[in-house]
Amino acid sequence: MAKLTERLNQLLYILSVMTAVLLPMTIISGLFGMNVGGLPLVDTALGFWVVTAIAVVVAGIVYMVVRRLGRV
Repeated sequence: MAKLTERLNQLLYILSVMTAVLLPMTIISGLFGMNVGGLPLVDTALGFWVVTAIAVVVAGIVYMVVRRLGRV
């Protein structure tokens, strides 16, 4: 029972890390998915790539912070 509990705790930890890493990308995609005017970078040709780069950088920072706080 102890081994099963330890394995379950490991899986929940991995799920929590994945949630934390993917949260910034979810927020950014939700923001740019709204059909409203005046959003930044909508009128530029490289807007998609700028937002993608920002999301990847933020996800990397979150991953490094989570990794520093615990084990991954």
